[in-house]
Amino acid sequence: MADETEGRATPAPENGVGWYVYGVIPWSVEVPVTAGIEEGRAVAFIFEGPIMAVASPVSLGVFDSEPLRRNMEDPHWLAEKVCQHEAVVEAMLAKGPVLPMKFCTIFRSPDAVRRMLREHAPRFQEALELVRDKEEWGVKGFAHRGYLREATLRRDPELREMAEQLARSAPDRPGSAFFLKRRMDDLAEQRRMEREAELIREAAEALRGSVVQLTSNPPLRGQRVDNGAPVSTEGLSACLPAGAAQAGGNAQAGGHTGEEVVLNLACLVLRQGVQTFLAEVQRWNEARADQGLRLVASGPWPPYNFSPRFGSHAG
Repeated sequence: MADETEGRATPAPENGVGWYVYGVIPWSVEVPVTAGIEEGRAVAFIFEGPIMAVASPVSLGVFDSEPLRRNMEDPHWLAEKVCQHEAVVEAMLAKGPVLPMKFCTIFRSPDAVRRMLREHAPRFQEALELVRDKEEWGVKGFAHRGYLREATLRRDPELREMAEQLARSAPDRPGSAFFLKRRMDDLAEQRRMEREAELIREAAEALRGSVVQLTSNPPLRGQRVDNGAPVSTEGLSACLPAGAAQAGGNAQAGGHTGEEVVLNLACLVLRQGVQTFLAEVQRWNEARADQGLRLVASGPWPPYNFSPRFGSHAG
């Protein structure tokens, strides 16, 4: 039989059922009961002290490790479930601070969820205070290697001298010109890489003053942009939350043809400081418009990057 706490039911365990946890919120936050990730099963609230998990029952025949692995190979199923997960997280976020869980975080029972809340209570409470009255924004750095190389050639006196020497020797000494060009190309690539790394460091440092916290994620260096749209090996992108926006780049797609993602930041920004943050992104882009690396900010997002991490099948 379910326990009752302040009029909101804590679910009882069922055979063959797991508990899909969307996130953790303060006990005092009133979140509307919404549809869960599985049809016909609404979200429920699992309490432990001053915090609670927002969860819903799911069939282990669909969400246990092996069937879940197979289901996630179906892009239509995956797209639907990601959007359902995101809808619940957005409903929580609209009411107060939330620590969203990773997609498909499953526990075996409500008791397992309570145990997780109890064991990690200090981390949860600290993180909830951290994200209160703040928004997560992403910043990606898009590098165009050709433009970076051109900018490097313009800036580097040694490369300019080699280019002039090559122009003089090419007509009369093709053999020497060939080897000189190889040396120049090798040096240009080395200097381009150095300049790219320098710009990445500069970008992160420029944004630190306008954010509460900043974290760097893997830059997905294999991710290229073709025909104006990002092509990613990650699979499906998260559903855009209501009011999501981009700044500093193409409004429809983050990247332009021929660009590669070389920087991937998550920024925790005070709600009252968002415009200052976005202005800093724009200033950085304007100051380096001819350098071959530009920043694109997107958000606001649920604060996934500032929430405690757990495995998908956590208990």
